[in-house]
Amino acid sequence: MLQIAVVEDDVAASDTIRTYLNTILAEKQMSANIHVYDTAEQLIACRDMRQYHMALFDIELPGINGMEAAKRFREVNENAVIIFVTNMAQYAIRGYAVDALDYVLKPVSYFAF
Repeated sequence: MLQIAVVEDDVAASDTIRTYLNTILAEKQMSANIHVYDTAEQLIACRDMRQYHMALFDIELPGINGMEAAKRFREVNENAVIIFVTNMAQYAIRGYAVDALDYVLKPVSYFAF
């Protein structure tokens, strides 16, 4: 079973991401545990970030931002897919530093996701 982390402080955005993930997983006949974190600190405090196959990060978060969180996540988990879901497109180039797969701009449409 896939393990997916979503780091998003906006409840509506995290609900949308979770809905889209569940729809895609159902279409592919796959299942996953989706863990939603309101802050980057919550993810970083997680006992084992290596369990995740995928992590989706908002960049603009209270405290540690999503870019820094992705950097710390990547130090522990070299193989997970990282995707940024943000309205801050200007950080796209910096995503290469953590080997991010992609950026999805907010507001998130199902087609873009």
